[in-house]
Amino acid sequence: MRRRKAVLHFLCASVAIVVVLFMLIPAHEWRAGASGTGEANGEVIWNNTFGSERYDRGPSFQHAGDGLIIAGWTQSYGAGDDDVWLLKTDAYGNEAWNRTFGGKESDKGFYIQSAGNGYMIVGVTYSYGAGGGDLWLIKTDLYGNELWNRTFGSTNYDKGYCMQKAPDGGYILLGITYSYGSGKSDVWLIKVDESGDEIWNHTFGGSEPDVGFYVEGVDDGYIITGVTYSYGAGGGDLWLIKTDLYGNELWNRTFGGASDDVGNAVVHTPDGGYLITGETHSFGAGKNDLWLLKTDAAGSELWNRTFGGDDYDKGTFIRRTVDGNYIITGMTYSFGTGKNDVWLMEVDASGKERWNSTFGGADYDIGFHVQQADDGSYIITGVTYSFGAGGGDLWLLRYVAPTITPDDGSRIPGFGFSFFIGTVLCMLLLKRKKF
Repeated sequence: MRRRKAVLHFLCASVAIVVVLFMLIPAHEWRAGASGTGEANGEVIWNNTFGSERYDRGPSFQHAGDGLIIAGWTQSYGAGDDDVWLLKTDAYGNEAWNRTFGGKESDKGFYIQSAGNGYMIVGVTYSYGAGGGDLWLIKTDLYGNELWNRTFGSTNYDKGYCMQKAPDGGYILLGITYSYGSGKSDVWLIKVDESGDEIWNHTFGGSEPDVGFYVEGVDDGYIITGVTYSYGAGGGDLWLIKTDLYGNELWNRTFGGASDDVGNAVVHTPDGGYLITGETHSFGAGKNDLWLLKTDAAGSELWNRTFGGDDYDKGTFIRRTVDGNYIITGMTYSFGTGKNDVWLMEVDASGKERWNSTFGGADYDIGFHVQQADDGSYIITGVTYSFGAGGGDLWLLRYVAPTITPDDGSRIPGFGFSFFIGTVLCMLLLKRKKF
C-alpha cells in the first residue's frame, strides 16, 4: 500500500513538474515587440517639428542613408504661396538641410521615392505647365539640388498623389485628371522612364468624380485604391483597381454603403491578396471610422474591420511589419488628448488589433505616413497644430511600440488546457485501486 501511494505521488509530482516547466518556457518565444526602452507601454524616443508661423506639411518620407528624406510643402519658406519642400534629417530626426521648389503660385509635393543617385517627388504645380494645376515631377540629386522637372496635364486641374518604382523599370505616377478621361475627374496612371519622359498613361472613371490616392507595384502590374462616385452602392465608394504592367485594367471592385467610403492606401499581402486602409461613413461606431478591408488576389472581399469611437476617425497609410503584422497611421477625434490626434495602430494578419497609441496636444494633429525602422521602432510623419512654431508644422516622431503578450500578458497559449489535462490525470491515478 505504501509503495502504491509512493508511486502515485511520484506520478502526480512528475505531471506537475512537466506542467510547470511548460509554464516557464521563455515568454519572448510568444511575444512580439520592438527593442529599446519603454517596451512595457510604448515610448516616443524623439519628436521634431519643422516650419514657421504658416502652414507646413510633410505627407511622405523614405529612409535615406543615415537619416530620412521628407517631401511636402511649405507656406513659411520659398518663393510663392506654397512651395514643394524637401527635408533631409539625420538618424535622430534633426534637420540636415532643406530645399524649396516652386514659383509664385501654389506648388505642393505629395510623395517621394529614392531614385538611384537622388530623389523623385510627385505633386502639383500652379506656377508651371499648361495651366489650371499640373501634375509635377521633380528629380534631385542626393543633396536636394534639382536635376530636372516635368509637368503633365492640360488647361484643367491635374494632380499627382503617389509614385512608385515600376517592377519593369522607370516609375509609375498616380493622381487625378480633370483634363482627360470621361468624367468630372478621373484616376490617372502615368508610366515614365528614368528621365521622367512619359511612356504611356491611362485614365479610369465614369461621369462623376473618381480619385486615385495610392498605387503599389506587384509582379504582374499595379494595384490602385481611392474613391469612386461613378460606380458602387452610393455616395463615394472605396475603389480598388488592378492593371497589368502596361496600365490596362484587369478588374475593379467597389466597397461601401450609401455614404462616403474611401481607400487611402493599400498593401500587397503574402497570400496574394490586398489589405486596404481608409475610412468609412457607412459602417462602424461613429461619424466616420478607420476602415480595414482584406481581399483575395481577385479583389473579392474576405473580411473588413472598423476602428473608432463616436467621432471622426480614419486611416491614411498602411505597411507590413517585419514580423508579419500591419502598422496603420491616421487620425482620431474619438480618442486622445485634443481636437484630433495622430493615431497609430498595429493589427495582425486577420485584422485583429494588437495595440494602438495616440499622439498630440490640445489642437489638431494628423499622421500621414509610417514606416518601420531597422530596430523595429516606427517613424511617423504628419502635421501638428499643437506643437511647433504655429500655423501647422511638419511633425516627425519615432516610437517604440509596446511589447504585446497574448491574453493578459502572462498566459501561454495552451497552458490552461495543459493544466486541465494534468489535473485530470492526477485525479484518475489517485482514484485507481490497481495498476
